[in-house]
Amino acid sequence: MKIYFAGPLFTPYERSYIDQCAERMRQAGMEVFVPHEIPLPDPITTKFIFDTDAEAILGANVVLALLDGLGLGQFGLVRVPFGGHVFGLLFQLGQLLPQQLLEAR
Repeated sequence: MKIYFAGPLFTPYERSYIDQCAERMRQAGMEVFVPHEIPLPDPITTKFIFDTDAEAILGANVVLALLDGLGLGQFGLVRVPFGGHVFGLLFQLGQLLPQQLLEAR
């Protein structure tokens, strides 16, 4: 099973938590795409980011998104149930692919 693992990547803790979860899924035999594990070109372009993520999302059987963390609101940092990674969910919904949502608390 191919999984696109989306979530907040703003702090070392958030990235570490996603890394730990992805490792456990890999140990269980799943193929997991984690966006922050991809080597970035120099210079980084938005086209590279979009193309890489879109290819991984379209190739996934499941999008797993942690809907937790801080986001930028109108008046600064606020607690929100989702972040920029929601783009991946919306993109996949447009492709009518199956998905799985996980809210970390």
